[in-house]
Amino acid sequence: MGKQVCGVIIFVVFFTSFGGWRLTAYEQSWVSLQIEGGTKLEQDLAEEAVRRVEKFYLEMGLSLRDPKEVKLIFDDTVRIQDQQIEYALALFNKRTNTIHLLHYESAEYVANAPFGVSNSTELYCSIICHELAHFYNSVVVPQIEPIADEFVAATVQFSLLTGKLREQLLKRAPVPSITCPRDLTMNGYLLGGSNFLIACYLLAGKCPHLLCRVLQGQSIGIKDPFLVHRE
Repeated sequence: MGKQVCGVIIFVVFFTSFGGWRLTAYEQSWVSLQIEGGTKLEQDLAEEAVRRVEKFYLEMGLSLRDPKEVKLIFDDTVRIQDQQIEYALALFNKRTNTIHLLHYESAEYVANAPFGVSNSTELYCSIICHELAHFYNSVVVPQIEPIADEFVAATVQFSLLTGKLREQLLKRAPVPSITCPRDLTMNGYLLGGSNFLIACYLLAGKCPHLLCRVLQGQSIGIKDPFLVHRE
């Protein structure tokens, strides 16, 4: 992993257009992507998500020291060790570097898609970006706290959405009030779901130094009563 001091202003990353991401190409990707069970559309979206997320972390001054492998498993249910994880659209297993995702056209995804939008490949791609961010976080900040991990993944996810779709979601979602790191709690995440994730993105926009500090392995003052914190 190579690290640099993160710039305070990250809006250039937040508001980069979809077309800009799509046209970006790298001579060498540091992520080796293994896909199991994915349709052609899902494979294309997964590869696009890798390009976007890799560029996001490079813009933040972070890269992987050595190529890393991550596996994506697409299925009609999200399962880990043959156990179904109810209500989960996607999940990153840190122990195996595996991302489990619902098929885009599965009954479970259609019924539980974020914000009730089940026909947007762009939103589905953002979910893959979210889980890939968890993968990146596990490499660049191995000891990251769970809620800080969600804060970063949410910021990556909504930063990489097209501006038009992001604006639509911001207008229609009842976003909870998150004004400082102390408002970041697992209870808030579990109760707020996608709306909580949008609130994390908005907090990062107001206080971009928080994202930099988390990705540098520094504390940002999260005090979740349900978690044990490192000092």
